Amino acid sequence: MLAEARRRDITTALDLETLGLGVPCLNDLLALTDVLFVNAAAARTFGPEPASAIEALRGRGPSTILLTRGAAG
Repeated sequence: MLAEARRRDITTALDLETLGLGVPCLNDLLALTDVLFVNAAAARTFGPEPASAIEALRGRGPSTILLTRGAAG
């Protein structure tokens, strides 16, 4: 679905939760994602600090990354 949206020049978005980290095609999904929503726990998988995690994720495809913090904002 994301690949087809890209072919049609439609902005794609993905909400990455901790449970999605084990998906074998995660890197493929990230490469097709324009806007990524990621919670702080999942982000720590990609870097110890929010800034380093965001840079690591940006390098996998998404141009816009929104880090969510649950009840903390």
